[in-house]
Amino acid sequence: MSIDELISRIRSYSWQESFIRVADLAAVVANADGGADSEVVRRRTLDPLMMLTGTSTTLIGRIKRYIAERRESMVIAHEEAINYLLHLVLLEGAEYGEAPADTEISLWLLGINDHVSGWRKADDRELSDAEELVALSAHALRFNNSPDLMREIVRSFHLINTAPPRGPLADSRIFEEVHEAAFNGSFSQYFFCFAQLLLFLSKSWGSDLGNDYPIIDINSIYSSTRIDVANGRSWFSSIAATREEAREAIKKRLRQNGLPHAPTALLHRPLVILDNDRYVVASPWMIVALVKTGLWARMLLECKRRFGKAEVWSSAFGDLFEGWCRSVAEDAARQRWFRGELILPSTPGATDEIEDVVLKEGRAAVFFSAKGRLVKESVARWAESRSTLVDWYEEFFFGEKTKDHRVGVVKQLHRRVELLRQGHFEPRMPRSARVLPVILTYDSLCEDVLLYRWLEERCQVHKCLQQKGVGPLTIARVDAFEELMLRASEGDSVVALLRKRENSWKHQRLDRLLFARAGRKRPGKPKRLPIIEELYTEMRRGIAWELFGRET
Repeated sequence: MSIDELISRIRSYSWQESFIRVADLAAVVANADGGADSEVVRRRTLDPLMMLTGTSTTLIGRIKRYIAERRESMVIAHEEAINYLLHLVLLEGAEYGEAPADTEISLWLLGINDHVSGWRKADDRELSDAEELVALSAHALRFNNSPDLMREIVRSFHLINTAPPRGPLADSRIFEEVHEAAFNGSFSQYFFCFAQLLLFLSKSWGSDLGNDYPIIDINSIYSSTRIDVANGRSWFSSIAATREEAREAIKKRLRQNGLPHAPTALLHRPLVILDNDRYVVASPWMIVALVKTGLWARMLLECKRRFGKAEVWSSAFGDLFEGWCRSVAEDAARQRWFRGELILPSTPGATDEIEDVVLKEGRAAVFFSAKGRLVKESVARWAESRSTLVDWYEEFFFGEKTKDHRVGVVKQLHRRVELLRQGHFEPRMPRSARVLPVILTYDSLCEDVLLYRWLEERCQVHKCLQQKGVGPLTIARVDAFEELMLRASEGDSVVALLRKRENSWKHQRLDRLLFARAGRKRPGKPKRLPIIEELYTEMRRGIAWELFGRET
């Protein structure tokens, strides 16, 4: 479908009605069991196309034949396409008109899938085939993820609500002042009565699931609570935009053909104002992002305003993330079936530190290096060229030290292995120990086969982690690390599991390896570590108290 035809069709319908319908589809795709690949989504998006009629008989015939042959493997409604369509509806939809039917929205999605991907600028250097593939996969794998919401909620609240062990924010008075300014009042009230509440609401939407459209009415939400509606209005308006405000944000980054380039206006303001106290929520994916990175961004902005530099928060968050990873590992080690020895530094960066978290099993050790640094939005969401994205990865993994960042994370790990081989950690750790290096990340690096192959090649070029007795590098997102520690608490050998990546599971993501072993979990064991369950129970009491003045 040509760009002109796609835009012409969208301009034939009311932007408001279109936005509500597409947002509803987003909720169905995000919340349905199986997501974009589910039967309920295929019934909503593919089956209506089989009812097409019109004058373009050749095109309609091709569409119907293609769906008839490939229906069970086709996906046209996925996070990236829906997100793009939501922005395009805001940009091009008519001020007045009818609501589009499912068939029309499915046609839009067919057209969108031809144009959703692409780069705004040419590469500033020639890329290898490996680099080109890394750029493509790193963008695509940013979408269509389904995190464990309990873990996301507990982790996000704990990280933002805890004062770091060092730096300016270690002062409880200063930390409280920054909190108050960043969230315009109590952080716990903001989190429980707005962010977490909105996340819970977003998981109930989707008309195919039997619930209402994703429309928020502030008065009805807070009418039976003790929350002042004025407070609720302030929270919601802080992440809401009018149609015109959203359009202006989208227009700042257009391709030469007039289409938006990887639009993110709704990432920052995922609520679109309908009228007084009523909003449409773009998608549950956007609300998950609000909880995972939106809270972090508020603290960053306030620290920049107060201290004149973002490093105050980024450094503090790095310490907090390391602390969270240590707490998770300690909780696993307390469980009955845990095997091996957990070795932790007395404090972050202390002289007794081998690595942030070390798990020793026999003559082998897993070196976990925790990194709280987030991928820049200009890389993660809207890199203008492939070379821009690849260069960020090169700097993150192998870069030299700058005034803003430490040396690359792989080089840091390499240095710890060098110290081990020189005997610096004896007698706690023999210099001959086999090492399995793992980088723990708060943000997703979109790791997969392509990134691992590139990393393997770049490690050889930089002569990193090439020492004898060092296993392949593993990237572990924080949710995968929490799952790994759960398996360790149930008696699984972490060393044995990671060593599978030396052979049959080489270049595969850690979570795929974990899911492949899911059937081996001991019956009756919890699906999450006790620390997650216990903190969540405390938070449930917190939300009940903040909303209703009671503990349950």
